[in-house]
This record gives sequence, C-alpha cells and structure tokens, in this order.
Amino acid sequence: MSDSSFESRDKARMQELEKAFEVFTRTSRQLSDSYAELEAQVSSLSQELASARDARLQELAEKERIGRRLEQLLETLPGGVIVIDGEGRVRDANPAAESLLGKPLTEQSWEAIRRRAFTEQTRSTGEVSLRTGRRVSISQRSLEAEQGRIVLLTDVSETRALQELVDRHQRLSAMGEMAARLAHQIRTPLSAALLYAGQLETGHLGQDALPRIGGKLAGRLRQIEGMVGDMLMFASGGRRDDERLGVDELFAEAGGQVMARWRHQLKLQVQGGRGLAIRGSRAAVLGALTNLLNNAVEAVQGSESEIAHIRLRGERGDGRKVIIRVRDNGPGVPAGIREQIFEPFYTTRPQGTGLGLAVVRSVAEAHNGELMLGTPRQGGAEFILVLPDAEAGRSDIQEQQS
Repeated sequence: MSDSSFESRDKARMQELEKAFEVFTRTSRQLSDSYAELEAQVSSLSQELASARDARLQELAEKERIGRRLEQLLETLPGGVIVIDGEGRVRDANPAAESLLGKPLTEQSWEAIRRRAFTEQTRSTGEVSLRTGRRVSISQRSLEAEQGRIVLLTDVSETRALQELVDRHQRLSAMGEMAARLAHQIRTPLSAALLYAGQLETGHLGQDALPRIGGKLAGRLRQIEGMVGDMLMFASGGRRDDERLGVDELFAEAGGQVMARWRHQLKLQVQGGRGLAIRGSRAAVLGALTNLLNNAVEAVQGSESEIAHIRLRGERGDGRKVIIRVRDNGPGVPAGIREQIFEPFYTTRPQGTGLGLAVVRSVAEAHNGELMLGTPRQGGAEFILVLPDAEAGRSDIQEQQS
C-alpha cells in the first residue's frame, strides 16, 4: 500500500477524532451547564423547604400555644364541658364538669353518668336537677370533624334562687299594697257572717229560716275563704310540685267545687280532658281552674243573664301542649281592659279582690305555660290556659341528656 493511502487514512481518522472531541467538549459543556442549573434549582428548593419548614414550625408552635390557651380556658371555665365520642363515651371533661357530676367521667358511658347524676323527676326548660340539689342548664353541639358531640353544663342554681327571691319580694310588696284593700273587703262579708251567726246563736229562728240563714252564713265564709286563698296563692307564686295530673280528674274536682257553690245558678258543660295529663301541683292547678270558673259565673251574674252557661273544654295542642278553655255567656271583656284584667288588684266588681286572674297567670307561668284571653265569635268571654303535657318535660330532659 502506498504512503499516500496511509496519509489519507490518518487524515480521515484525525478528522473523526476532532469531531468526536468537539462533540465531547460540547456535551461536557452542556452537562456542566445543566449541573450548574440543577445546583441552582436544588439551592432554591432547599431555601423553599427551609422556609416551609420554618413556617410549619411556627404554625405548630402557634397551634401549641392556642392549644395551651384553650386548655387553660377549659380549666378555668365555670361551666362544665364534656366531649362525647360516637360510641357515647366521655373522652374529655373539664374540672367544672367533674365538680358538677362527680368523678370519674372520662372513659365512662354518658348514659351511666346521666343516670348517676341527674334526677328523673324534674321539668325541663333546657334545665335539669342534679341529685346533689344543684340545677344546671344543658346544651350540646355536634362535632363537625368527627362523630360525637360536646355537652355544655351551666350551673343556674344561684340564678334561679335569686329569681325566686326577687319574685317573692315583688309579691310580698304587692301584698303590702293589698293589705288595706283586703281588710276592707273582708270586713264586709265578715260583718254579714257575724250577723247571721248571731241570729243562729239566739235560737229564736224558725225551722224554715235556719237553712236560709245558714246558707247566707256559708256564702259569706266562702267569700272570705276565697279572698284569703287568692292572697296566699298569689304570695306563693303558684310554686309547683311534679305530680302527674289527669285533666279529666281536675275537671271533675273543679267542676264539683264550683257546682256546690253556685248550685242552681250554673249550668256547666265539660268536654274533652280524657287521656290528657299535665305535671305540677294539684292544689295550684285546681285553684287556677276554680278561679277561672268562679270568675266566669260572677261575670255572668253582672249581666242580664240569670243562669251562667259555662263550657270547660280540654284539648291537645301543637308542640305537646294541653289547652284548657273556659267560655261563658256573659258580656265579654271590653277591648280597652283586655290587658289590665291580668294585673294584680285590677277588678271591675265591687266585691272583687282583683287577684283571681293574676293568680291563674302566676300558676300558668310557674308551670311553664301561659294564660290568654280568647275572642269567641258567639260573644261572652273565653280564657285559654295552655300548659305542657305530662310527657313534654320528661321528653325534653331525655333529649337534652342523651
């Protein structure tokens, strides 16, 4: 082979090597640039991660501070706070809750705690009585992020005691105003009663006059008894027990008392009541019913009607209520005094004490009810007594406690 062939071949190889070197150089430069860029990106990411880590640490520190503040707040809250999980077990409780309900609370069944700490015989206005004698208001909220709920307990014992004390002082103050009026009003029937008693004492009355004089004497004594009873009921504010009372039984007893007093001056029609029941004080509710019935008869006597036609009706209302209506055939209540008639000592009758309707309203409010004046189309007056039925308070308590 000639020397020229070797030279051309070497020259071709040199060219290939030069090209390869150029490619290598170019690739190395690209790699170096990519590495520098990668280093810059890594540095930037490291800075971002460091910033994110610092922000996260600050967020965690802030959450810890908030958690400590909330924990301190729960520790110092005067109200009880209880956290209940989806299975009905207490997961957390603050010291106020433990003070109200006793220990242990955590990891205990809420149902068992409720049976242990709450009384069953109590009425509900969102409140229950504890076996320790304290009275608490219960409210609860569902946990949004998980199953379960938070129960809040507020001790309202002192508040209720102060309210009762204020109410009692107000009633006693009103009784002071009443004393002079009542003394004068009692003096008249008392004088008449003494006169009739003196006639009986002489022994000179004939046999035919004895029933008449005895009836008049009994009437005046009943009038005095009613005045004193109204005064005592108003002073007590209609405080209630927690007895289950059948409405039909109340109707029968109240109707019997009123019919015995008015005899031939009253025709009483009783409707409904069967199957209805309320909870409260028998004496207070019975006194309220007889007050309404007597008030109706007296209103009719002041009109042209000789016989009072009174309808006493019981029915079930909306929202677990018992509605008692007393309607008469009297002249009705003038529009100008519809609100005044419920005020203590307001009366349109010369011999009235002005306490009858005030007593009924006081009893209604003491039993979480109300007294309203209806507007019958047929004339006359209608008074509507609305009271919670016997199961309303107990059901509300169970809903609050469960």
